[in-house]
Amino acid sequence: MTAVKEAVILASGLSKRLHDATGGIPKCFYVIEGEPLIAYPIKAIKAAGVNRFDIVVSRICGKSCSEASVKVVEKLTCGSAGVCVAFNDKVEWGNAYSLMVARECVEGDRFIVSVCDSLYPPDAVLTLLKRVSPEADIVVAGSRCFDYVEVDEATKIKLGENDAVTEIGKGVKDFDLIDIGLFVMRSTVFSLIDKVPWGVREFSLFDLLMKGIEIGLDVRAVDLGYIPWTEIDTVDDLNELLRGRRSEVLKAVTG
Repeated sequence: MTAVKEAVILASGLSKRLHDATGGIPKCFYVIEGEPLIAYPIKAIKAAGVNRFDIVVSRICGKSCSEASVKVVEKLTCGSAGVCVAFNDKVEWGNAYSLMVARECVEGDRFIVSVCDSLYPPDAVLTLLKRVSPEADIVVAGSRCFDYVEVDEATKIKLGENDAVTEIGKGVKDFDLIDIGLFVMRSTVFSLIDKVPWGVREFSLFDLLMKGIEIGLDVRAVDLGYIPWTEIDTVDDLNELLRGRRSEVLKAVTG
């Protein structure tokens, strides 16, 4: 299993689609079943032995999100993990830029990256790390479990030889896996900061991966099979997590 001791958690979104449900609290810090949403991926990643967390939050949220991030990590790791918080001044540029902001915190050459609004069990992280190719610059965790997400809205992955990602995005028609928002990356990903026309439009992580493929980075996927997972983007997603079919994922994650 690939040893990775550092993780980047992207938590700078403004959660406009969830504003009415969260009362304006940033989605990643909205409490679900006694824990802020950001705690769930941190728990799963911690179980794989990670001892440093780099968390990117919005400058708008500022001190409150920074303090909340540190508090979550300290609580979940009993103060044994290091924490670095970076502030994103350009949230509207997308979560690809949020990742670029993390470079001021990242210390290692290889690290886990997770969005804060995906829920998955520790098995997802452990399976990813067991199958990471040492040559890859970026490895995407892909799932065949489509039961707890809106497939039309999900980021789809098309594979080529040796699990190379040939296409990734919401509009991919003939796809093999769905991206769960969990990755292992090398610091080479930060070379993409000068390859993207920031500010022209919102750039998602899948846009960044396609740019990486375009310039020759080694981008691959790991098939997680049918490990249950879900993502929270809308009020309907949140309601399903608390009272509907997605509650099965919450049980798997908390259990």
